[in-house]
Amino acid sequence: MNVFRISGISLVVLSLFFIFLGILNRTINFGILVVFPFMYGYGIYAAIAFLLLFSGILLFFMSFFFDFQKYENYEIENKNPDIENGKKIEYGGIILIGPIPIVFGNNERNVKILVILGIVLMIIILIIMLLSLHP
Repeated sequence: MNVFRISGISLVVLSLFFIFLGILNRTINFGILVVFPFMYGYGIYAAIAFLLLFSGILLFFMSFFFDFQKYENYEIENKNPDIENGKKIEYGGIILIGPIPIVFGNNERNVKILVILGIVLMIIILIIMLLSLHP
């Protein structure tokens, strides 16, 4: 993992801490528009949280750009993209559209784990939104 990816993940985790502090101080609120959750706030906790979150996401995506530069002259020798050095490559992921998770992957075990993680994330998002509605 390169420095940009680790820094990006660290900043996003740190922003979650400031978001939590903002929720406790009632300076950060959540809402939902159709199926898209959003967050808004005021004060120092909200400003720090939004800056850290934006910076973390930017650094995380920059890390993929720098990874691709290493392989720009790389030629694929395998005809099967899921096999590398005799080992099968497993992948999977979750895309959250609002509170609704979309899960994909090529391994049944990984997909089951991601479905459970997606349900947990959906419940956490709904709880945070419901907690932000009460004054």
